[in-house]
Parts: sequence; structure tokens; C-alpha cells
Amino acid sequence: MKKSLLLSVAAIAAASLQGFAQYTCNPKIDVVLDQHPAYIDSWFISDAVKESLEANKSIKFQNIGENKENIFLDVWEATMVGGPAVAGVDSEGCLSFEVSNKNWSFCAMRTEAPGIDLSHITDDTHFHCAFNSTDRPTGIEVVLFDGGTAATPKPAKFALGGRMTDGGSLTAIAPWPSTVGTWQGVDITLGQLKKIYRSFTYEAINGWTGPSIKFSAGSTKGKNFQIDACYLWTPGEQGGVEGVIDDSAAPLVITANTINATAAEQIELYNVSGQLVRKVNGSVMGIADITPGIYVVKAGKKTAKVRI
Repeated sequence: MKKSLLLSVAAIAAASLQGFAQYTCNPKIDVVLDQHPAYIDSWFISDAVKESLEANKSIKFQNIGENKENIFLDVWEATMVGGPAVAGVDSEGCLSFEVSNKNWSFCAMRTEAPGIDLSHITDDTHFHCAFNSTDRPTGIEVVLFDGGTAATPKPAKFALGGRMTDGGSLTAIAPWPSTVGTWQGVDITLGQLKKIYRSFTYEAINGWTGPSIKFSAGSTKGKNFQIDACYLWTPGEQGGVEGVIDDSAAPLVITANTINATAAEQIELYNVSGQLVRKVNGSVMGIADITPGIYVVKAGKKTAKVRI
């Protein structure tokens, strides 16, 4: 392969990772708390943060990670062992693993009956995680919701740090941090994951069993990775939108295909996480292709919460 072609391939790969920079974040819990979450379902979080969330009456906190009852950390010890001791996001411990053999490495959080309650998750639920490494593999494969008691769900598969392959190319939704040994945060909604991994489906169910999350670092012996601050968070109805007014007198008419705002010069539509979904200059916005749910509409001086 010519040098110019090698450079082109590298440039394309770099551009691809930069394109997903929108999903990188500060991994600290304060960033999430600013969005007013209603639920946090944690695979792994520091003890101090856990205690704080359990004491927070406005958040429903659930441990869906390793416990003494029905959730276990499964490690395929033929290919993966405990990795180096590394300070976590909040200076406490973290999950640390090292590839120990030239086979496909594997670990997972597995839930047995009676399962866990995921009846509250929606497309607006966020997957949040921090990852790290002192000797980086190509990337970290993540498989989300593999199994379950329902017949229809199909897992999401993606990568952290760099592209991985698992019968196909898995997109990296965040790059490794620029400095080796530092934490990189990633935050992405389940709705956004559906757009990246097209076959991903899930059912919000009570009694989920099976592997809820899996990690792999490929097959290069000695490569390691660390995981911390790994959880799902679901926003409340107000999400990240401040000052929402449920104003029934607002001049809004919602049909199956449009939002009509009398005399408005501009309409903005936000999801419950506070993210701008659509913006139009005018008094009519098309919504036929918008995913059904709760949204916030801003039209002129009026702000209203609506169901589409």
C-alpha cells in the first residue's frame, strides 16, 4: 500500500472518531445531576457517589451491577484477568481488566431471576461511561442488553476508543483521551444508539435477566482497560430544559403532522434532555417523522410541554 493511501486511511479514521466527539463528556456525576435525572441505574459507580444518590430523594437509584443476590460479574478467565490498579473517576477503585491470552476476551454483568426493573427506560435514557487504559487495546467493544426475558430485544454493539470487529465493523462513539492513563467520558442516548447500530431494539421491561452489559478488548495479550462511572440515566419530564411552563393557553395546535403556533416567527422543539430536536423559521413545524414522546415547544414568548 502506498504511503499516500496509508495517510488517507488514517485521516478517514481520525475524521470518523472526531465526528462522534458530540458523545464525549466530563465523566463526573455533577454533569449528569445538572440534567435533573429521574432514574439512575448503575453498573459501576464509586461508593461515595452511590451513597449520595441513594440519599437523594428526587432520584430513583438502582444497582444493576455486581451484588450479593442475583447480579454477577462474569469473567472469561481463559482470556481476561484483573488489570492494573488505577484510581477511578472519583479517586476510588474501578473495574480493571487485562487480556491474558490470544483469544477473544470477555466479561459481563449477568442478572438472574427475579431480574432487574427496566420498565422506565426510553429512547431518551442515556448510556454514560468512563473508560481508561495504561496500555491501550485497539478499542473496547461494548454490548448493551444482550439477552433478557423478552423475545424481541436485540443488543446494541459499539466501541470505545477505536473501531472493533464482531462479525462486522463496530463504530467507536468516542476516541481514547489524548493522554494515556486519563479518563474519557461518553454519554449517548439509547435513541442515538439505534441510529448507529440499526438492529438495536429493546423493551422497557420489569424482570430483565441475562447479560445487561458486556466488554471485550480483543485478543492482544497484555492490553488492559478500565471502566468507571458506568450507568444509565433517564431524565425527568423537565430534563435539561429550564423554566418550562405547562401553559395550556399557549397558541399551539398539535396535529399528527404539524405544530402550529399562531403568529410565531420561529418554533423550536426540544426533547426532555434539553437537546434541540428541530427549529423552523415560521409558524408551522412538520413533525410527521418525530419519534413519539414528551417534548418542549418554544414559540415566541410561549414555552409549553407537549406530547407528540
